[in-house]
Amino acid sequence: MITQEEKRLIRMGIHDLVETECRGCPFVSVITEQESYCRQKCQVAYRLKGLSRQLLQDEIDGGPYGSHVNRVYGDWTEDEDFYLVNHIPYFDEFHLSKRLNRAPGSIMRRLNMLGKGVIVS
Repeated sequence: MITQEEKRLIRMGIHDLVETECRGCPFVSVITEQESYCRQKCQVAYRLKGLSRQLLQDEIDGGPYGSHVNRVYGDWTEDEDFYLVNHIPYFDEFHLSKRLNRAPGSIMRRLNMLGKGVIVS
């Protein structure tokens, strides 16, 4: 299990990567077919996935939110929408469904409702 300090360092690493590497990228601000570039070809996104996978694996292995039970029903919060819109360029709907505790289909429906429909690779 990862300690709080290790989690903090991983989150800081994610933040630093996004701030230094993604800020000027032309693909980040456009959620279209091009967004699949981040998932398929971008080395920075690959590093981000690796870091976030450490946090996610800790939760699955017995962290405070160890069991991921998909919530199929319920209103979406602003925080969930914000997270979803800002992370869809980097992660697929299965990863996001685990992070948001929602069904993968629910993730895609919400993106379409928000007008951020994407082509999933």
